Amino acid sequence: TFFLDEVGEVPLAVQGKLLRVLEDGEFERVGGVKTLTADVRLICASNRDLKRDTERGRFREDLYYRVSGIPIHLPPLRDRREDLVPLAEFFLARTCRNLGVGRKTLSDGTAEVLDRYTWPGNIRELENAVARAVALSDEDTLTPADLCLGLAQPEAPVSPADIEGERFHESVREHKRAVIRRAIAKAGGSKSRAAEILGLSPTYLSRLLRVLGVEGKGNGA
Repeated sequence: TFFLDEVGEVPLAVQGKLLRVLEDGEFERVGGVKTLTADVRLICASNRDLKRDTERGRFREDLYYRVSGIPIHLPPLRDRREDLVPLAEFFLARTCRNLGVGRKTLSDGTAEVLDRYTWPGNIRELENAVARAVALSDEDTLTPADLCLGLAQPEAPVSPADIEGERFHESVREHKRAVIRRAIAKAGGSKSRAAEILGLSPTYLSRLLRVLGVEGKGNGA
């Protein structure tokens, strides 16, 4: 069984080769001349509307009908509130096990925050949020502050006249600074490792460091 994630992002030129493997079970390695065979069951996933992409010429129609034999529609995480806490607890246990740290739990307030958040990044965002919280927290119980939800989201513009709003956003910025500093310290000064802990790209973390005025010690290694 071969799982191909985000099949809708496969370039058109490669889609034809993928179709050949599915129909004939044959392929050639890059730079090779020998025809090889493969007998696999393919499971594909995509967050795109592949049917609409075929109508717009972005996805091969023949490949679409090959990979859509038994379609399963999985609603976004925001529409599956009952799954949030069980999934978070699963990721929590797995992350603790992978990092070799003691068992951690979610506070009641954390469970409420999980339920209120919209999760634009779906499962991956939830997994990253939990992993980041485990890596940064020294406590046995994770609090809402440990999740750092919204850290990777751009801040909304604030009206200069909105004094209370300005205080709120400055508090958010200060919280982000503290979280980033803790991550960099945890990573021994490595900004690339800190970005990994935070679930951010190194480029975005560098931009956050500039915007928030955080002095990032160490190099990018």
